[in-house]
Amino acid sequence: MRGFGVRDGERDTYVAWIEAAHADGQIGEADRDLRVSRARGAETRDELQTLTRDLQPVVPRPGDRKSTRLNSSHTDISRM
Repeated sequence: MRGFGVRDGERDTYVAWIEAAHADGQIGEADRDLRVSRARGAETRDELQTLTRDLQPVVPRPGDRKSTRLNSSHTDISRM
């Protein structure tokens, strides 16, 4: 196994990112289910990053339940 070990909080952050990408229409339900399952079982940061590499970061708009994509595709979720 390569990479650093992860804690539950990191897994939760990545699961939230996957869920937001699904809500944003970036991935379908089956893809979301697969990614969430793999994220919850991930043992390294490399595994988590692989699951989200192709997703655009999503942030909620103030006062709105919808979300909008961030302009930068280089946001490093591992720092969260």
